[in-house]
Amino acid sequence: VGALDAIGWGDADKRTQIGIDFSFNMNFAEASVVRRAFTKSPKFYSPDCDFAPVPLPVGGKGEGVDNYACSGGDDCHLFVYQGTRLYELYQSNITGGLPVGGTFTATCLVLWDLTKDYWVPKDPPSYSRGDGCTGADAAGLPMAPLVLTKAELAAGSVKHALRFTIDNNRIASSVYVHPATHLGGPTGGTDMLPYGARLRLRGDYNLAGLSSDYARTVAKALQTYGMYLSDGGNIYISATEDASDLINNSCLAALKPSDFEMVDG
Repeated sequence: VGALDAIGWGDADKRTQIGIDFSFNMNFAEASVVRRAFTKSPKFYSPDCDFAPVPLPVGGKGEGVDNYACSGGDDCHLFVYQGTRLYELYQSNITGGLPVGGTFTATCLVLWDLTKDYWVPKDPPSYSRGDGCTGADAAGLPMAPLVLTKAELAAGSVKHALRFTIDNNRIASSVYVHPATHLGGPTGGTDMLPYGARLRLRGDYNLAGLSSDYARTVAKALQTYGMYLSDGGNIYISATEDASDLINNSCLAALKPSDFEMVDG
């Protein structure tokens, strides 16, 4: 944390303050929604990722789009809850954007069983889905449970850790700590954060100085549960699109690396 504080959250030509990434959408499929098979993209991560049909509710949305079409080559994450299963896809795209018709492709699917405890410490390679195993996110972590939502903000209570990203040059190369099981393309030195790092806002941080009750709600979650380093990118905490109705991109800009401590992985 000291090394990160010395250089800041990001380089001058990139984001230098913690922001909120309002690009994610949650989809919920009734039991009656029929699951649809997808075609593996040429870069499908095999054998790490699952290959199974996915429920696609009418009106569903992928990351940063208004439907299921996401052909721009971006991350294109798609989250769908159905019963006791969570489907998380990376580079998901349906031509035409509708749940039926078109061509459905993806680079990865992770099918999380919500009745299972993945976090019981075990000997490698049996931790979570397997040490070395990637997923819809580079760290191999579940994504949707770590995303901040508007409903949580409105309720004034966020009861889980959050997901954050930071530039690859601020992530230690060739290492991860549990609960991560994988790493992306980090280029940082040994004094930088490892993939899977859990940063927690210090308990003595004065929340009164933040701009709103909603910002304080997020900060309280960071004090209680912290945030997990899940992927490379600009310094952002992940949130749903509609959360921007209640908070803005800079509501946590006052938080510095030195305001955090790292919880042992």
